[in-house]
Amino acid sequence: MEYECVKCGHKNATGTQECAACKWPLTIEAWEKSEYKIFKITKDSSCINAKQQHPALNQLEEWEKQGRLRLQGAEELRKEAQGSFQQAKAEATTPLPTNFFILGSSCLNGGDIFAGPEIWDQLRAILFPTVAELNNNQMSDVNHLAQHVRSGGDVFVTSDTNFIRKQEALRRYGIWVFSPEELVALLKRLYKWN
Repeated sequence: MEYECVKCGHKNATGTQECAACKWPLTIEAWEKSEYKIFKITKDSSCINAKQQHPALNQLEEWEKQGRLRLQGAEELRKEAQGSFQQAKAEATTPLPTNFFILGSSCLNGGDIFAGPEIWDQLRAILFPTVAELNNNQMSDVNHLAQHVRSGGDVFVTSDTNFIRKQEALRRYGIWVFSPEELVALLKRLYKWN
């Protein structure tokens, strides 16, 4: 079976370590040799960390202060925030870019970015394969991950077990999903951060 890389669209065979066209890592082992660095991390609403009580999220936020990475949030993060603490934290999170390159009106070397693929239907099928009609929370989950892919995020961090259970299926496309603890452990291993 072949899976389309979310970074370049190349179709890669099952078990491929990295995309044959753009070299985007498709396995953890490939990250160790990759020229790509994990920098743009999209936070799920389960990772708002409003009260600073989650050690792994605290570590990610500290690394962001040091300039080692950028935590960013989709529009869904702001929509799902509940209560004044969460809303304030969500609003303070860097929004995902929406300034996508438009042929005929954008210029090369300008501030616009190339958009990732529209893969909403594929994400829906991966996240909720047996659900005939999505409820609002499920729709929000698909939207959140689709916005992450479209804006070119490197990693999606979440505590939501539905995303975590689908890590392997998502990874085949080059969509990286980690729990906060998994991501901190990976960044420490890859970059020798403490």
